[in-house]
Amino acid sequence: MHPTYDVFIIGGGINGATIACKLSAKGMTIALCDEKDLSGESTSHNNKLFQCGFNHLENLDLTHVSNANKTRDILYQQIPHLMQPVDIVIPDAPSIRSSLKMKAGTLLYGWLRNSQTSPKPHTQDIDNSHYSSPLASSPTQATLCQEFLLDDARLVVEYLLAAEKQHCQLLPQTKVTSGIRKNGVWHISLVDAIDGTETTVTARCIINATGAQAYSVLEKILGSATRCSQPLEKQSYIVLPKFYEGDHGYMIQLPCKHFLNVLPHLANYCVVGPFTQATCLEKLSLVPNSEETRALLDLTNLHFHVNFTEQDICHAYATSRAITFDPNQPIHMLDLQCEDGQSPILSIFSSHLTTHRTLADQILECIQPYLPSLNQTASCYQLPGGDFSPDGFSSFINRLAELYPWMPCKLMTRYCKLYGARTQELLSNKHDLNSLGQEIFPDLYEAEVYWLIEHEWATCAEDILLRRTKLFLTVNKNNIDTLNQWFTCNYKHQSKISQFPDILANQCKAS
Repeated sequence: MHPTYDVFIIGGGINGATIACKLSAKGMTIALCDEKDLSGESTSHNNKLFQCGFNHLENLDLTHVSNANKTRDILYQQIPHLMQPVDIVIPDAPSIRSSLKMKAGTLLYGWLRNSQTSPKPHTQDIDNSHYSSPLASSPTQATLCQEFLLDDARLVVEYLLAAEKQHCQLLPQTKVTSGIRKNGVWHISLVDAIDGTETTVTARCIINATGAQAYSVLEKILGSATRCSQPLEKQSYIVLPKFYEGDHGYMIQLPCKHFLNVLPHLANYCVVGPFTQATCLEKLSLVPNSEETRALLDLTNLHFHVNFTEQDICHAYATSRAITFDPNQPIHMLDLQCEDGQSPILSIFSSHLTTHRTLADQILECIQPYLPSLNQTASCYQLPGGDFSPDGFSSFINRLAELYPWMPCKLMTRYCKLYGARTQELLSNKHDLNSLGQEIFPDLYEAEVYWLIEHEWATCAEDILLRRTKLFLTVNKNNIDTLNQWFTCNYKHQSKISQFPDILANQCKAS
């Protein structure tokens, strides 16, 4: 006997996690798997700007801007520790967009925002200010608007924790090898990517939320052809030492009508990008090549008073996404297939971070006719780490500092910014610095690593440094080697799918 679910979700990124959270709260039995780490791939690699914006306004996509604004306001209430307000400076470039066009866009954007969480965008004289001093072109005016920097890898963890609390079965490091329809049910073969454990589960519906791999998963693994066809683009980014004063960021207008973002990252860095190129799945690499990094360096050196070289690059990464050439095409492209009328498969071929919640609502509408009656009132508005007032984050840190006076201020602040209210869970029964266990390297203690393994599915040093803690920019090779050695000595992989007999005995019954 194998576990049977209402919905089986393939893909543990922002879309899969949000959908799992939404459907679990509606009372469905859900499982979600990813062949790698949860919150990996594109979710762990982007420029973190939750920008509601100007590029969509230019195409008069007002619905997207409105939905994005609503999503931003909800997230600011749910996870204020992961939403960092940032002033964005868009220097005037009349040869690309006229001042009149920018002013009109600013007024429209301000009207659409109608938000209590941030001031309205406005045009400002920046001549001889700290905004203009790093700029090579010395513009006299700029558009200023407040956006948010979002740690979307941590947001994915929050959604998955909320889903898990509603009994969603999470299967990281688990690959789908095949899916076959039999008698109105999907039979899905799984293999643990680390130890090779194999099993089969059944589900009434499959949601294919694998991002750029959606075509491949649908056709090669699930044996279905798609009616959708949408090209991919690769977006490359570089991380440089921060070269200007202030906590603001820049959106530089380029002749191609795109923007070059320069955004503050952590304390001493900035993220520059994207450099965009069309690509295809066969050629897709999430590592920028020398041409792409060189182009980003050239753009940075052209628009700012800097002269960076390849040796100055602290980190480089790339993401992929489906692109839409038609501004009238919906930003979400979904393909629902249900040849037998009973067991649908729904694939997501394009989406956007700023409207991931809207996508989850649309998914629910699509699959609801195929599933049992749902809990119509349940929802998923409280995320575990955000259990405090959005305006009270500083007070929250101060309160924890009083409860744990032995904690170094820097470490406490890092915990609170990453884990929010869950910091109290991490520090439960800790009474001094020694109770945090071995200091594996400066600022990383055993207690945090064990906690991330147990509660956030970490399996290796990369999971800890890149996706869970963002410490990768501040560590050296010796630190990484030390953490790898710690995992070798202390971590024993336990396959999630090997635990299915216990799951069957205790909780997993088909609706």
